[in-house]
Amino acid sequence: MTRESALNEVFSMIKKPQRQAKAQALDLITLFGLSAEELCEAGVAYENIKALESLID
Repeated sequence: MTRESALNEVFSMIKKPQRQAKAQALDLITLFGLSAEELCEAGVAYENIKALESLID
């Protein structure tokens, strides 16, 4: 999995209402060390980034 595909996966997982999908998204964020800026550029909503703030560099 590339960093770009991880960003795309996180974007699609965060949009899902399921708790398990969000937990998997958090795993990818920490595994790849994704930044808030990268997530924002990938299209993740600001509210979601703010909710994950403690896990994002």
